[in-house]
Amino acid sequence: MNPTHDQRLRFAEAFAYLGNQKNAHALEAWLSPQAELSLPAAFSMGNITGGGTIAAFIQAAIDSSDIRSLAEPALLDGEPVCLIWKMGAIPTRLFIDRFLEVDSDGRILKFEMVDDRDQVDRAQPVREDNLNPLTFDSLYCIREVSSAYSKEGGLTILYGNLSPEGAVVKTAGVDPEMLVHEGPAVIFESQEEACDGILGKIEDKKVKPGDVVVIRYEGPRGGPGMQEMLAPTSYIKGMGLGKSVALITDGRFSGGTAGACIGHVSPEAAEGGPIGLIRNGDMISIDIPNKKLEVKVSDAELASRRAEWTPPAARMNFGWLGRYQKMVTNAARGAILQLD
Repeated sequence: MNPTHDQRLRFAEAFAYLGNQKNAHALEAWLSPQAELSLPAAFSMGNITGGGTIAAFIQAAIDSSDIRSLAEPALLDGEPVCLIWKMGAIPTRLFIDRFLEVDSDGRILKFEMVDDRDQVDRAQPVREDNLNPLTFDSLYCIREVSSAYSKEGGLTILYGNLSPEGAVVKTAGVDPEMLVHEGPAVIFESQEEACDGILGKIEDKKVKPGDVVVIRYEGPRGGPGMQEMLAPTSYIKGMGLGKSVALITDGRFSGGTAGACIGHVSPEAAEGGPIGLIRNGDMISIDIPNKKLEVKVSDAELASRRAEWTPPAARMNFGWLGRYQKMVTNAARGAILQLD
């Protein structure tokens, strides 16, 4: 007799779960002793009969295959089937299992493996979420080298005369055309000032395509603490500048940041780091592939500016934040409290 929709769905889920567990032997409990499996022409074996024989055949295929596959329940024209994927950098569909008849005990009597491209491509997964327990694969989270999203990971540490002790950029969120960028600095002395400038509220500090926004005195000591620069980065994208404007800061970013946004610049401005010495219009060079962050100013000029530099007045010089500000190290040292 024909299986019901619910029976087909249970079969598809069982095949997916046990197949992903590489335990095809357990499928025998779902198969009639007289079960018959029809194979595609590519197998040149025709049909296989007997529940135990079929389960053993599927188990042997799993054990001998060098293809990493993943199964999940799907719908083909409203009919539950089991969809098999070939996993790799780009997952591709291999075939589907269709359940055609059941015996009087409700076990699978006839089913077929189908590799017809039209049917395979039309099958739609039952569950679209990535946390489907039947299809979840930990390698989606922690990937093997062979299927990595990036050869070098999602973060890059940049060094240069602007960040002698390093700066951090989330490379995975940078548009390819911004991986290398050079432009004039537009200096802001706080996150709040930067937001006004990016939104065009400060006449002489309007941000234009090609600029490099510099937000300083937002490091551990300068903040005090490190504000998350979420608002400025969001405004840059919102103003349509995400692919033409970079941002550097001695403040920090969260994991949700996207764009050419470089943070944790060390030493920070409040301790006399180079980010505190640059001036409006200085050319900033960003070369993420080569891990470089530089200001196009000579060492002699930077030394001259450093001799003239004086630390700004503390934003908070009382209470716990005052003590924190006096004792905190920069981001490169972990922003820990340390006595000189």
